[in-house]
Amino acid sequence: MRWGVVAVSLAVSVAVVVAGCSSAKVGGEPDRDRDKSRKLGPTDLVIPVELRPVLQMTPSGAPTPTSAPAEPDATTMTDTDGTSYRLAEPIITIRGLDGAQAGAAENSPNDVVITLDLTDDDGETFREWTTDHVSEQLAMVVDGEVVFAPSIQTPITDGKVQINGGYTRTEAEDLLNKITGH
Repeated sequence: MRWGVVAVSLAVSVAVVVAGCSSAKVGGEPDRDRDKSRKLGPTDLVIPVELRPVLQMTPSGAPTPTSAPAEPDATTMTDTDGTSYRLAEPIITIRGLDGAQAGAAENSPNDVVITLDLTDDDGETFREWTTDHVSEQLAMVVDGEVVFAPSIQTPITDGKVQINGGYTRTEAEDLLNKITGH
């Protein structure tokens, strides 16, 4: 009889421990792992982000051009891969965002994108520039380093900068952290 009590007591203890380890949620906080997007609301950037037109790009390991057109205010910067960029003065220096997010793309949930919601004033400047400079390249510079330098495919009129470079979720979140400082 004594072993029967021990067995029942052990079974109840195991059931309590297993129930305590369950991942099912009843009420309370929602399951945060379902939406793996990282979202920021309106935020001031720790380091301002410059958007600079690319005058010339030299891939890492390529010979440096010897004759580049003179640009009095051109600056040369590199990205993490060692690609060198000659850049014009910034068209915008972004000091704050209305929002930012790293997560699944709306039309392609397997692709991870970063979306930056520009303020109204920055969005208007960006709209005007992208409308006038389709097929040109624009670099995003943070703390003296080029973090992204896409070619403008179409005018971007909604004030949303979407960065899609084949990033993993971790890479996208790291890039978002670098851009926002948060």
